[in-house]
Amino acid sequence: MTGAEPISSRVTDTKPYKGAESYQLEDAHLFFGRDHNAEQVIACILSSRLSVLHAASGTGKTSLLNAKVVPLLETRGWRCVTVRPQSHPIQAIQCGALRQLLPPPSFEAAAIRRLLAVAPDLNDATLGEVQRFFQELPKASSLRRTLVAPFRQDGSAAVWTEPMFCYLLRGIHTAQQFRQHVQCLLTEPDAEPSLRIDEETGLCQLAESLDGQRARAAYDDWMSDINLPVFGLLPFFRNLFELWGDTQPGYGVVLIIDQFEELFTLFTDRGIQQAADGDGPDWRLREALFAEMQALLAYGTAASGAPAGVQPLPLRIVLSMRNEYVAQLDAIRAFAGSLERSSYHLGPLLRSDAETVIRLPAQFYGYDYSDGCFARIVDDLTREGRYIEPSQVQIVCEKLWDHTGHRLARVLKDSAAPGESMTIDLDTFENVLGGTAAILSNYFKDTLASHSREDQEEIIEILEPLITPQGTRNIVEQSQLIAAPFRRQELRERLIEQLKKRNILRIEPRLGGYFAEITHEFLIHPILDHIKESMSENPGGYRFRSALRWLTRMRETSRGGELAETGLAAAGFEALDENRDRVVWDAWSAAVMFRSALECGKGREALEHWAARFRQLESTDPG
Repeated sequence: MTGAEPISSRVTDTKPYKGAESYQLEDAHLFFGRDHNAEQVIACILSSRLSVLHAASGTGKTSLLNAKVVPLLETRGWRCVTVRPQSHPIQAIQCGALRQLLPPPSFEAAAIRRLLAVAPDLNDATLGEVQRFFQELPKASSLRRTLVAPFRQDGSAAVWTEPMFCYLLRGIHTAQQFRQHVQCLLTEPDAEPSLRIDEETGLCQLAESLDGQRARAAYDDWMSDINLPVFGLLPFFRNLFELWGDTQPGYGVVLIIDQFEELFTLFTDRGIQQAADGDGPDWRLREALFAEMQALLAYGTAASGAPAGVQPLPLRIVLSMRNEYVAQLDAIRAFAGSLERSSYHLGPLLRSDAETVIRLPAQFYGYDYSDGCFARIVDDLTREGRYIEPSQVQIVCEKLWDHTGHRLARVLKDSAAPGESMTIDLDTFENVLGGTAAILSNYFKDTLASHSREDQEEIIEILEPLITPQGTRNIVEQSQLIAAPFRRQELRERLIEQLKKRNILRIEPRLGGYFAEITHEFLIHPILDHIKESMSENPGGYRFRSALRWLTRMRETSRGGELAETGLAAAGFEALDENRDRVVWDAWSAAVMFRSALECGKGREALEHWAARFRQLESTDPG
């Protein structure tokens, strides 16, 4: 990596609730509850070299790992690497480990300069003074999250990487540990330090050293020595611990493979169909990963036949996955033995956890809920008398923050007396916002309201196939939603990404492909209600979607691309003609529009437009 490659920091926002988003490492101070779950998970991790965390979808296992388990492991001296299988699991693990365990020096420099941009007085500060500055920031300050947000290379699909400087700010590393890390990073392997970092080294000087040519050369040497051109996780991690681990006292790594079910949903053998398509991850990559895991776990044990004195690597492996795929771990049980004692099932939030999860984040920001308001939220969200769905808690509480909480927090900060509490009352919750049902229903409407009318219609068209005629959730291959006939794929890709971010849509790998479904049952009725409302409030949009569906059916029933005997009805033609720029036309569809204009007796402008469009597309259409 060169210093010229631009990097960017993850965008942060400060608020007590995350809504539909997962908690990240920089949100650790805002993650309340699940303490017992986290300690149980950590006990599994530290008592076994391979452990499994499994839960139902939407239970919050990724948030628990990011914001609770990983920070607690770090305070106990472990370094954590979190990866997903991606298209090549072994390469994903190696790349993720290198980036997260040895962030490039340019990332360290960027983290230091990010701090100096908001606190220029720290230019010549020592590391101890920097730590004190960060620890004295208000707990609810957005600056706290911004200063420890991770980086990644611009335009890259690489994992987000937290520089070691952020570990220093968070108090995970002491000033001495950070100096030692930087000293090693700036020194070629097996060489004497060329630059001394001591207690008097100022931040500005440190950033310049980390961004210099010497630092980049030393880092490249480390990468070359650690990441040898030898296939396999065992030689990779053994080399990592022998070279870099020897420079770091008590060095141990926890490798977390999140979304582990993708190994069974994406890496499948579809037989002759896969051979014909020529795409999709190779199922043999899954088997190769299992073989590498077996070698890692066996290394240094009697079963490996290692020479006397060879110790197991200081490595723990955690598989995080959904409940329904645990039964498919037989290939791992074959070499790891029974996973019962080293597995932890994360259940839904309990009603007894509600006060911690709902009230403490608000109190952290200086406001609260009245007892009546809190009790109503809990009663509304409780299922089967004792369970609460975390995502619904976050959506409801985030809405209350957006509407009232942030104003109360600001008032308290500006003028309230010390110790004074300001509350959101039951009247605001029920009569102003409509209560839990209205908030959950309006969650979808609020998402739509942030888009233009044309994008709203496109979103509805994307979501319609995901609801069955019986009003239940349907599953559709993502490619069918994106590559819909006559629609702009880049627009649909963007809207689907936004729906995923808002937790309206979930995209999951299954059977070698990616499939979409609506995330929660409570979203079904708001979507159907909006479809009904749009039929009366926006009849033009409804006619456009209907005409587009009719044009699609005409294409599907045409023989070899031949035109149908008749064109579109007048209403259908007019709906499509009014929305010319929203449709991706080809020669066939332009010919249909020209014929329809003739049959419907349209004027000269329409006839000339579609004739010209047909001639243009006919000359550029392949075949």
